[in-house]
Amino acid sequence: MLALGTLAISLVLVGGLPGEADSAPPRPCNGSSDLCRKTLGQTVIAGTHNSMSASDLGWLFPNQKLDIPSQLKKGVRAFLVDTYYGRPRTDGKVDNVPSEQGAAEGAETYLCHSLCVWGASPLVAEFRKVASFLKANPREVLVFINQDSITPDDFARSVEESGLDRYLYRGSIESLPSLSRMISLNQRVVMLAEFDAGTIPWYHLAYEKALIETPYSFTSVADLTAPDRLASSCRPNRGPATGSMFLMNNWVSTSVGLPRPADAPLVNARDAVVARARACEGVRGRLPNLVAVDLFGSGDLIGAIWELNETTPGWHISGAALRKLATKGCPRSRSRSLGFPASERKAPCSAAKRKALLREKARWARWGT
Repeated sequence: MLALGTLAISLVLVGGLPGEADSAPPRPCNGSSDLCRKTLGQTVIAGTHNSMSASDLGWLFPNQKLDIPSQLKKGVRAFLVDTYYGRPRTDGKVDNVPSEQGAAEGAETYLCHSLCVWGASPLVAEFRKVASFLKANPREVLVFINQDSITPDDFARSVEESGLDRYLYRGSIESLPSLSRMISLNQRVVMLAEFDAGTIPWYHLAYEKALIETPYSFTSVADLTAPDRLASSCRPNRGPATGSMFLMNNWVSTSVGLPRPADAPLVNARDAVVARARACEGVRGRLPNLVAVDLFGSGDLIGAIWELNETTPGWHISGAALRKLATKGCPRSRSRSLGFPASERKAPCSAAKRKALLREKARWARWGT
């Protein structure tokens, strides 16, 4: 667990806690204050492939164990999803409706993987959960890449009905702003379409200007981990010569494209992810900033992400300044409960300051697990 008193350090601050009149620690962006000045394309974030296909939801041939809300809670910030038209059956299953027919009939929109009968989640309901997460976590920035089998207008309608539209990024996809700027504008969700973005102003073709990527068809662990194969695994695939973001597809599939759960702990291992990302940086001249995996939770993708970002979660201020900030005016009994040595305990402090510190300590502790 990452204790507040041992967070990595860079700035020196003097004063109180958030909400007080004196100086406050810098607020994190996607988990770390070090990332606030970086653009989204410079920030490495954890992603999942076929994010909606989860065994926890009872899907067949799932690519993930956790559903999207659970992935969000554990640090995933990029989602590769598939959207389809569907028709509910009396047995609770969903049948696919062909795209042209679905658009004409106003069929319901779903997250599915190829066949909705394998598993289907109503698109509006799932996006509503994402909107709830963003409301509760106002300093997080997300990316969605939609393999779209529904029209742009129907996708936009689903987004708007869910309430997610209030968080959409509406600026240039070729020149992304800093995370702190996206957060201050409350434009914290980038929406990309693989095939057709139509004329929706906040919806962009992924591989036209926004995204470059690696290949995604790998059938053995060695394809992604063997030193002599790393360069080949990073060769250009879809996308322009340059793009504002770089997707590293990092999963192994069977010859017919089904996930291979036994391989996930190996290709998702922290050292394996970091080694491949650094290899791709050498081959392509830039570090991948979206790293998408199968079976998130197997391995240590989050640890790899922090290592590639060359930072750690939370506030980044000097240890001495943080202790002074935390214990300023605190009685011995209270500062002891926060884990600071007796020589750094003072008295008295307000209940409001103690509550604010404990709240922030709990908020960032989860990133260190």
